[in-house]
Amino acid sequence: MKAEIEPRKAILNAALMGFIFGIVGAIPILWIPNICCLWILAGGFLSVYLVGKSKKSIELADGFIIGAIFGISYTVFNEVAYYIIVAIMAVFSIGPSNIPNTTGGLAKGIVKMLFLALVNLVVSFFAGGFGGLAYVVSSNPSETDKHSISRRKI
Repeated sequence: MKAEIEPRKAILNAALMGFIFGIVGAIPILWIPNICCLWILAGGFLSVYLVGKSKKSIELADGFIIGAIFGISYTVFNEVAYYIIVAIMAVFSIGPSNIPNTTGGLAKGIVKMLFLALVNLVVSFFAGGFGGLAYVVSSNPSETDKHSISRRKI
């Protein structure tokens, strides 16, 4: 029998982890590990770990959902923090300007930003979910690992 996970605790935990990882992932130099979604995978893993550390085991679906909630909150906070940091860097002329090219006008630049944010949201949803699954799989030994198969000596 598996222990029930409190949905409110799981959502708040995933959102808090998304806030922390989202801000850290937007800081220049610290965003490098996210080239391969490392922050998102690690955050999904850690979110499920923190929710499930007092539980005996977590269902695969619960792990994916908690990780996916992390991924969504990560993307929201990361996108906001990223554009705030880019705007500050542009104002003070620090580093290259990463403000989207608005040659086609401001509306085209905003549409491009929203499209990229939507792509990030989808990728983060699945990457966070897979990070959550990674914790569940690593923390719940399979049935074959629990019971070793006895062999008769011939």
